Amino acid sequence: MTIINREKLSSLFTAVNTAYKEGLTIAEQKPTSLSMFVNSTTKIEEYPVLMLLSTIREWIGPRQIQNLKGGKLTITNRPFEHTLGVSRDDINDGLISSLPFAFKQMGVDAENLWAVLEIEALIANGKWIDDKAFFVADRKFENSTICNLTTDALSAASYAAARLMMMQYMSHAGKPMGIVPDTLLVGPALVATANEIINDDKVVQSYAADTDDETVLNHVAKSNPNYKTATVEMSPLLNGVSANYWFLAKTKGVTKPVIIQKREIGALVAWDTEHDECVKNDNRNDYGLVRRGSSGLAMPPWCFGGLTPA
Repeated sequence: MTIINREKLSSLFTAVNTAYKEGLTIAEQKPTSLSMFVNSTTKIEEYPVLMLLSTIREWIGPRQIQNLKGGKLTITNRPFEHTLGVSRDDINDGLISSLPFAFKQMGVDAENLWAVLEIEALIANGKWIDDKAFFVADRKFENSTICNLTTDALSAASYAAARLMMMQYMSHAGKPMGIVPDTLLVGPALVATANEIINDDKVVQSYAADTDDETVLNHVAKSNPNYKTATVEMSPLLNGVSANYWFLAKTKGVTKPVIIQKREIGALVAWDTEHDECVKNDNRNDYGLVRRGSSGLAMPPWCFGGLTPA
């Protein structure tokens, strides 16, 4: 006698789908404030670059039409899937007590995808519309040159230098961009350093004649010039070869440094009927999901990359 029936399979799917949806709500990783979401409606999204950017001017003489210049940034959506197979023999024998945990983790992984795509875009440092890497030392905007790259380790000095450089960026028209960076993104290895740079109101310096760094009396505390000049954010995905990477960004405004496209967020699907290949050929039920989306880097002046080797 066949123990598996449609009622039993429907009940099983309800259980695993509930666990999957729970996982979506408890995902650990969220994109940082460096990212903005775009609800994509096609395979490839195009973003006109307004030559960073068109600007208001005093009206003297005829209007000057500020055309969309500099080409278009294109981001192509990519497919992602996650499929779990469950033996029908195990279903028959009641060996499915661990399934809710597996499907809850499936939900967590599915929702974590967007944070993974964010960090992937930052560390990949792919080509921008001018065929140069996004983070580069010598990007030309007509008569202006922008450097948004260093390989220096994160320190008070390298942070201050990057911040000053961003605030001094000039547009293609030779006018100040008025950028004030507000967020420092690091991984776990640099959190302590980042907090010292940004969140300590005092810094300890030595007297000029100090020859004994171990003697506290030879040191003096002074106001920290970097205090609260940005918010520290941490992503545990900045790890391994990118453990020493750091990013200083402007996140306030119409656009942000990272674009995350969401094209398709499919529901959990079951292949559990006698007509499904996995059932007919392998005596197995399959449960899977699809995600389509992608990520890309938007405007180079909005983000400074400290791509420090590990």
